[in-house]
Amino acid sequence: MKSFLVEIKNELIKYKSNIIKIFFAFYSYISIMRVVGTYNNYNIFFTLVLFAIIFMFLKVNINKETKKISVVTSIIVSLVISVGSIVENSFSENTLNIFNIKVLIELLFIFGGIFIFLYFLFNVFFTKVKTINLLCENERNESNKIFFISWIIILILWLPYFLRFFPGIMTLDSRMQLYYIEDMVFKNNHPFVQTWFEGGIYNFGKFLFGDSNLAMGFYTLIQMLILSAIFAYAIKFLYKHKFNSIIIIIVLFSYALLPQFTLYSVTIWKDVLFGGAMLLLLISIVEMTLSDKFKISNIILFVIAFLMILFFRNNGIYILIICFPFFIYCFKKNIKIILPLLLSLFTLYFVVTGPIYSYLKVEKANAVESLAIPLQQVGRVIASDGNMNKNEKEYLKSIFDFAEIQNVYLPYIVDPVKNHANHDVLTKTKSKFLGTWLSLLFKNPDTYIEAYLSQTLGYWYPSVKYWTTGFVSDDNTYGVHNVNLLPDKFTEIIDRTRLNGYSLSVFCWGIGFGFLLLFLSIIVSIVRKIDKRKYFAWFIPFFGLWLTMMLASPVYAEYRYVYGLFTSLPIIVLLPYIIKSKKYKKINSNTKRKKHNIK
Repeated sequence: MKSFLVEIKNELIKYKSNIIKIFFAFYSYISIMRVVGTYNNYNIFFTLVLFAIIFMFLKVNINKETKKISVVTSIIVSLVISVGSIVENSFSENTLNIFNIKVLIELLFIFGGIFIFLYFLFNVFFTKVKTINLLCENERNESNKIFFISWIIILILWLPYFLRFFPGIMTLDSRMQLYYIEDMVFKNNHPFVQTWFEGGIYNFGKFLFGDSNLAMGFYTLIQMLILSAIFAYAIKFLYKHKFNSIIIIIVLFSYALLPQFTLYSVTIWKDVLFGGAMLLLLISIVEMTLSDKFKISNIILFVIAFLMILFFRNNGIYILIICFPFFIYCFKKNIKIILPLLLSLFTLYFVVTGPIYSYLKVEKANAVESLAIPLQQVGRVIASDGNMNKNEKEYLKSIFDFAEIQNVYLPYIVDPVKNHANHDVLTKTKSKFLGTWLSLLFKNPDTYIEAYLSQTLGYWYPSVKYWTTGFVSDDNTYGVHNVNLLPDKFTEIIDRTRLNGYSLSVFCWGIGFGFLLLFLSIIVSIVRKIDKRKYFAWFIPFFGLWLTMMLASPVYAEYRYVYGLFTSLPIIVLLPYIIKSKKYKKINSNTKRKKHNIK
């Protein structure tokens, strides 16, 4: 018996490493199931997942070269997933006190399991990406043919959506802008320049066709032409930089078929062409970083893109402000060009939105809109009966009905708090409100953190699902109403495709998922040892866009606000491979040398 136990002990010592790995695999699996929400349901698919995790853990050998970057990346992503899952669960449980002791213990448990899984996964991934080559060896002439072919393909595949939702998908915001156009309302709640860009095309359509519905359809068609041309230009960009033909075809049909592009191409929102402008900006920046000298064509593209960004959404100026120091650093070799260029954009913006808007008597956007996060945090303190002194309570009661706020407060959207606030008092005492908000921060730090995480959840947690696009309605604003121009048979296909798009919501519509891919593209750029001045310049506009949402979003996951990321995402995930890695070049040269020696 003793010898048998000794034998077992020796076997355990021999396989100690594998036993630990199997234990970690089970731990990771339980954590993943907790996040997914199916840990108490049997499913053969999840059993296969368990075996796949065990297999990966047993087979993976940790690569010392990627160990540090794998640890850092795993910590960040694990924190996002574990905290996000807890915050999301609090919505369904309708609790305002999220992080109690029990939840914190659960959070640490989930974090540990997710971290171990991602550490093994990223170690494999980062080891592989060093040697991946997505570029072809053949010489390619820069041809306009690829642009026009891509443009035509995208337009043809978008055309059924135009006919199905003619004259375009319109929401409350779309109809509000139509009201501004028809009644000559000069307001900047919706960007004034973009409203009158749309209005100019719409009124020209009315002049041509004498019909409001046809005029709006004319605008939608122009929008489709512009956006599809931008996407076709992105395909030409990939072709020019010698990306593999299969990859180019995949990107082309992504733009032509995925619902976030087909449906948004016929949605009448300011965000649609703003999204196209972000893609144009990305392409111009990449071209500028890959060349020692700035070409006139790239400078023009850069300026056009930034003008659209500045004047097609009210948060565009903040993107320019965030980009400014990074662009100065990244393009310091061309400082004599980039500095005057950026300063000119700033000057033009403030001249247009200052003296010119004043001359035209354009009413400024409501100041309350920029206070979404502070309003939501103060609203949560009121709703949870948090700590405040007598003076703070009296002042806040002049703005809010406390009983009403406690009744209507929602953790993921500021509208209930904003709609039940006295806007006159809030606007006149904005500085006092911010002072009160700061004072309450020190008295209710946990409530503020929970309110902030809830209000921004969809922008950093990958699996959030939220309203993404408008629906056909029976509204008839100024004679503009939806007409289905497709036969019933084709209508069914389009509607089925649309619904299938929602079933892929994490991949098509997940904001947090998109920004996770952006983050991983930066990490892959680091792993592949691309000059940081390049990827800083490439990716900073999108982090600028993300930060504007993280600082002032009125709702926890408004997809159209960050549409510019998703128009650019097919290019973003490919950019780390636009330059062959040194490791690939070394492997390739060694292979060629061996072949030569054999001969």
